[in-house]
Amino acid sequence: MKRHIEVAHAHKVVLFGILGIVIVAGLLMVNGRDARREVASANIQNPIQWSEQFGSGVLFPACSSSQPPASPEPEPVIPGVTSCTSAPNACGQTRTGTYTGFYVFGIDHPLACGAATPLLPDGYGTMCESAPSCGRTQSNGTIQCDGSCSSTPPACVCPDNLAYSSSDGTCHACNGGCTGPGGTPANPNGPPPGLVCNNGASNPFSCDSFPVSTASLSVAPTIIDEGQSATLSWSSSSNATSCTGIGFSTGGATSGIRSTGALTQTSSYQISCAGPGGSSTIQSTTVTVLHPDVSINANPVRVVAGGGTSSISWEGAGVSSCAVTRNGTAWKTGLSSSGVSDTVTAQTVYTVTCQTNGSPITRSATVNIVPSFGEF
Repeated sequence: MKRHIEVAHAHKVVLFGILGIVIVAGLLMVNGRDARREVASANIQNPIQWSEQFGSGVLFPACSSSQPPASPEPEPVIPGVTSCTSAPNACGQTRTGTYTGFYVFGIDHPLACGAATPLLPDGYGTMCESAPSCGRTQSNGTIQCDGSCSSTPPACVCPDNLAYSSSDGTCHACNGGCTGPGGTPANPNGPPPGLVCNNGASNPFSCDSFPVSTASLSVAPTIIDEGQSATLSWSSSSNATSCTGIGFSTGGATSGIRSTGALTQTSSYQISCAGPGGSSTIQSTTVTVLHPDVSINANPVRVVAGGGTSSISWEGAGVSSCAVTRNGTAWKTGLSSSGVSDTVTAQTVYTVTCQTNGSPITRSATVNIVPSFGEF
């Protein structure tokens, strides 16, 4: 029993001893920290004065300077309260947080910012291709902080006869075709003199618009005689796709020739051509068909020998000119005459010849002599 009491007593002594050590350490920590601050404020110039003021038994490094510190030590920040900024990433982006830290025996340990450096944007630094230019790309760039590609599009110069379209950044052929130097982003129409639309459009940048089609129609000859024929000829602008004839067949062709065939009367013909820009105005032409008629008369057709007279008249219809001969000798001209008096001494033949679109027409009239009887 006595032995147990002695063991318990020993345990209590050890426990109180440990507790005493802890208390002394705490006092030293507080005393040491306060002492350092008071040294700065009291201008303690040597370790002896310091030791006499704060007591012995605590060891601190001696101050080799006779001057006080330049400034008092800064007050420690409060972990979890004071704001801070993280280190920047490669794009210069940061995050905001608060400080974290701790103190040991009155010494201010370095404080750490609780904000972590932000991650780089998705794809940063990876290979990328530039925007298309003339249908081509350039893959020598990398993704930047703002997500763009560092590569620049290659210079765009379209091949000859191709225009540049800003809507899709490519070169394309003009509708209906075009000729001239290829276009660029700065000059979609190409450098001067630029592209020219084969379809006659007024906007050579794309040649997408077409002017209204035009048509022409002619006939030769324009005047013919009954039973004769004429030739029709037609053509259209380059943007026309078909032509339609009225009074004759074009077969849809945009140009060509056709015969009217033998005509018995005056005839008219029309044509219209169509294309992407619309239909042309109607063009017309007319073939005039003549019906030639020539006549000649003598009145009277008999005269008494010795110097009688006769009136000669003629008329040419549907003819271009007429000439009258007297016994084969030129006598009178003109398309018509109501009567020319002529003295007849012998049988006389009057012939009129009129020109037509074909063969000339000839008609004749004869005046005869009647013998005269004397008195017995």
